[in-house]
Amino acid sequence: MSTRFVISTLLLASVLACGSSRRSGGAGDGADGTVDSTDGTDGGEGFQPGDGVDTGETDGTDATDGTDSGDGSDGSDGETDGSTPVDTSHKGFPSKELFLQIISPGARTHVTSTASVVSIGGVLFGRADRITWTAGSGATGVATGDTFWQTEPITLLPGDNQIIITATDEAGGASVDSVNVTYSPGVAFENPAVARPDAFFTGSNMRVAVSVRNPGPSVMPGSFVLWEVDATGNTVGQIGAMKDSGDLGLDCDEIQDDGVYSRCAQMQNATATVRYLRVTASVQQNGSLVTLFSPLTPIEIVDPVTPAECASVKSVQEAAIQAYNGALGGGALAAADAAVASLKSSSAVESAGMNESGYGIWVRFQSGLLGGLDVGRPDTRGGAGNGQFGDYGSEQAGLGNERQILSRKVLALAPASSQFGPLDEVVQIASQLGSQQCPAFGVQGPYQNGAATLSEMRRGYDAGILLFSGHGDTYFTSLSADVKQSLMWEHDGSQEILWSGEAVDCSRLSTSHDACYAASDCPAEAQCVFNDAGPSGVCVDRTAIDLRRGRVIIGANTYGVHANFFARYAERAWPDSLVYLGACRTLFNGTLAAAMFGAGAKAVAGYNDYVDSAFASEQGKAWFTEMLAGGATSGFAASFPVSQPGKPEVQFQLFGAKNLTISESEILNPSWETGDTTGWDVAGDGRVIGRLGATLAVGGKFMGIISTGLGYTDQTGELSQSFCIPAGAESMSFSWRFYSEEFTDFCGSEYQDTFEAQLETTAGSKKLVSANVDALCGPSDCFGCGGQYFGLTPSDVAFDQGDVYNTPWKTETVDVKPFAGAGPVTLRLFSTDVGDSIYDSAILIDGVNID
Repeated sequence: MSTRFVISTLLLASVLACGSSRRSGGAGDGADGTVDSTDGTDGGEGFQPGDGVDTGETDGTDATDGTDSGDGSDGSDGETDGSTPVDTSHKGFPSKELFLQIISPGARTHVTSTASVVSIGGVLFGRADRITWTAGSGATGVATGDTFWQTEPITLLPGDNQIIITATDEAGGASVDSVNVTYSPGVAFENPAVARPDAFFTGSNMRVAVSVRNPGPSVMPGSFVLWEVDATGNTVGQIGAMKDSGDLGLDCDEIQDDGVYSRCAQMQNATATVRYLRVTASVQQNGSLVTLFSPLTPIEIVDPVTPAECASVKSVQEAAIQAYNGALGGGALAAADAAVASLKSSSAVESAGMNESGYGIWVRFQSGLLGGLDVGRPDTRGGAGNGQFGDYGSEQAGLGNERQILSRKVLALAPASSQFGPLDEVVQIASQLGSQQCPAFGVQGPYQNGAATLSEMRRGYDAGILLFSGHGDTYFTSLSADVKQSLMWEHDGSQEILWSGEAVDCSRLSTSHDACYAASDCPAEAQCVFNDAGPSGVCVDRTAIDLRRGRVIIGANTYGVHANFFARYAERAWPDSLVYLGACRTLFNGTLAAAMFGAGAKAVAGYNDYVDSAFASEQGKAWFTEMLAGGATSGFAASFPVSQPGKPEVQFQLFGAKNLTISESEILNPSWETGDTTGWDVAGDGRVIGRLGATLAVGGKFMGIISTGLGYTDQTGELSQSFCIPAGAESMSFSWRFYSEEFTDFCGSEYQDTFEAQLETTAGSKKLVSANVDALCGPSDCFGCGGQYFGLTPSDVAFDQGDVYNTPWKTETVDVKPFAGAGPVTLRLFSTDVGDSIYDSAILIDGVNID
């Protein structure tokens, strides 16, 4: 069968007219989607063609604008000379299927822009004759570039602007994506509002706590309003005003006057649907009142997956496995035919099929649940297959512009470790990373076999290095386009699937939302989502919701995950991550790589076809050895693409940045200017804010805050990071400011909240700050008080119990010469709560600097 999905003229017309793309649009999915530079391009973390990324070209070099400069290696000189036609096609990353996805100015369905023009950028897999764009205004144009393409600047109208990008090939196939860009001159919401919970079951009367960060000081404080809208942003109805009150019970707001506005919304649906929320706010510009619109926040409402329904799905697939094994003597294709026939014979099945190689056997049930059979040769990480791929270029990014990962957290997943044995490279790579001194990696795992659960995989967004070794394949090639669109899948063709180690245990699926006060109150695999005072919340079974939304599929033994799984669970932008996918077909058509790249990863390495375990093990280990021992960047650590001996069509490939380094060892995101805790370990109530009352960051826009338990958190907070202090450094400095309800009424009492800061090494620790309530109270407040007193004033914010007083900012400077060049240290910034947890304290921290 053909692997290219051809969109008919009628279907293409319907896609262009539908007004929305099929994106996952998660509440926290991907990098900053705000355009804020004067030329309309992303001036921050957005997509930059030619910025040290692999363009997938074979006949040109990466020009600075992302286009092929034409060095003549394709037989032309890049100019029209009247004798040789100029090749104007777009040569995407090698793929048997045409696939285009928008990445910039954001990978969400809705993004915002403060500039009047915007350039749309994205990625291309396969070869396209043309990439064109159409704006809602009627304007049209073409994009330039290859694997990484970009449009010319597109003029925006005030409000929402839908822009549709279409790639077409010579066979008549097309790949379409779209984005809605909301133009707000001068200031705009960077991210959608956060909803707790953002998904629940039909029939539930759910309290949803919605919050959004104030996008700028010029925005009118009392103007924040929460609305319900449709998928294209049209108003359905007003929910109400949002407040920054610190009142959890009435307003669902955690901290008073921290620049985060909140609102409680009561939501309920009898039938499955996706509802959308949006925030508006107002700003005065040139004497006129201008309305700002946030990106959309989807609320997924799904039917529960009952244990009986799950068991029926498993039973049908187990019968198909038996049919497969029974026919295997006639060859793999005969076995696949038998398995598909078995599936189709069940009245519970709507449709079933296989991929073009006779593997990737998939099924869609009448209930809408998706399943897949993980079958293949024992010596591969999928099934047998073949295909021809050419060399995709050897141009490398210069060493002068190395780019570092923004977190040294490592998530190591090895769900097939017992099968791979000594050939499981992730176990060995994780050990190698864990033994490093400078840089000092924080290795989580390796999670082997059944420990490589869906819950662990949902934490991929937090890792600077994501490692996976296991089984993968392509599925759902011939699943109907309507179904794929309803699931918001990006690609109309095959879908790359990774298999977790989590066994399908139907008895563990929840069908209701129990109340919870801690994670331990929820059934296994369910998450306690806090949405009310107490703090209290509801148990949310993410697996059941993912099954209904097509992000997780049921296998005969374990669960598989779709690319949308990683886009959906990007609670914040991935930290310029390096990703290794040691499984079959993880770079077959780019669905996984594009999802991860759109979420913020910068380089994804994987295999384009059915790879032998021995080859995958060898390549994965060698790649990391070169990056660690040799200091090579991602593109120099292997001669990409690397062909498997005896199967040259099977390749180890790299998608994305060739200049990514994992060798940097100094402190990352020292003053939280990413706007979040990227690079830091967080325990309890540790977070990042832009203001607290009238207090702003010492430098930049953001500051850290730890507390004894504010808002939905009743655990004392800590922010910590392991790093190396460079040789020659002499001092570390940081600023802090202490707020407490225990000032001044509890001076001299047993209630002694404390701020601690210390540097820890394997040889011991150095205390930087240790300040409790009595030490910061005035000398006249109690006998023995005031040992570290430097002023207390009534605060302009309140917590939940009593009056708050706060100190001024204080800058600490400490000698770090003994630690410079001497190995890893861990900086710990934490609060303690002595006596009780009724009266709260919070400490602002900013300006962390090493000189």
